[in-house]
Amino acid sequence: MAIPGKRILILNWRDTKHSAGGGAEVYNHELAKIWTSQGHHVTIFCSQDHDNLKFEANEGINIIRQGGFVSVYFWAALYYLRHGRTRFDLIIDCQNGVPFFSPLYARVPVICIVHHVHQRVFSKYLPKTSAALAKWLERQAMPWVYRHHRYAAVSQSTKTAMIEELGIASHRIEVVYNGVDHQLNQPGPKSEHPTIVYVGRLKAYKSVDTLLRAFALIAPQLPTAEVVIAGIGDDAPRLKQLAHTLGIWSRVKFTGHVSDKRRVSLMQSAWVVVNPSYTEGWGITTIEAYACGTPVIASDVAGLRESVHAPHAGRLFPYGDAHALADALIALVTDEQLRCQLIAQALDWAGRFDWQTSAQRLLEIASQTEAATAKPHLHSQVTKSVVE
Repeated sequence: MAIPGKRILILNWRDTKHSAGGGAEVYNHELAKIWTSQGHHVTIFCSQDHDNLKFEANEGINIIRQGGFVSVYFWAALYYLRHGRTRFDLIIDCQNGVPFFSPLYARVPVICIVHHVHQRVFSKYLPKTSAALAKWLERQAMPWVYRHHRYAAVSQSTKTAMIEELGIASHRIEVVYNGVDHQLNQPGPKSEHPTIVYVGRLKAYKSVDTLLRAFALIAPQLPTAEVVIAGIGDDAPRLKQLAHTLGIWSRVKFTGHVSDKRRVSLMQSAWVVVNPSYTEGWGITTIEAYACGTPVIASDVAGLRESVHAPHAGRLFPYGDAHALADALIALVTDEQLRCQLIAQALDWAGRFDWQTSAQRLLEIASQTEAATAKPHLHSQVTKSVVE
């Protein structure tokens, strides 16, 4: 049973209107919608982006946007110290590699949401000094700061990584899966010609270049097929240049940012959705694609291995292996019977996940979590001078 009238503060880098928003932002927003509909009061504090309003009410959720990629951490702490100490009963602190460390200044229960562990990502994609700092914050500082609070991992894979790579005790971590909006994500008509779709951010670690290289290998065998890449990110220029270099530019569509309605339409019409990412905590687009009646081919990495539910609903290929991805694409695109079999299993698998269950589970965890009894060191030094 839901706890009525909770006042919930969600701290996250971005919200769903941010140009770089992704699965983590959808996770927060869908949970917030459920809680709001149940009579709870939800505020999301996140960074500012372009022309988005600083203060906004979106579907009953109060959204406050302030700061940038790094400074949002400072502004979130300042906001809480100035305004939030008596306004909130629960903090959802979202770890996007580095969490907000809210237990240092907040004296209410905190649940730290972890989508995936970033140790390998930091090493692979950040400069050496930045990587060392980020890895220390995630591996050393985070477990200590949240030692009196609970974690919610979005998959069993993420929980395992938290235990093995960060040394966090298993009993402190609950798995709360992503849900899916079944009213929005439903099967629809397929395109007349083979359409391969990628939906997500265009970042280096998403490895969309593997999809382009795989398509270049099979394009001559599938003269009517096309690839649609829906999303934005700093890897877009490199990917567009690669499409030109591979000679497939005329058969690859870069849509840029798409609305929820357009995203669903793309996944409905697709013959297959591809996720070639280097790392994922879960892969929310997998379940959304399945709910839209579309099979998924994804790289064989921990989070995707769990969500794809291969070989029943989709297929996996070794990360970065364009030839293996090409083989998997040919097998699905040219075999209608196989696609129909996978679609039936995909719809069944997607039906096991919903946001109501996830939202309820987090509130249950919150009810079991006691606020830290000792005032944190930072709180005692800063509160008097900043808040009064």
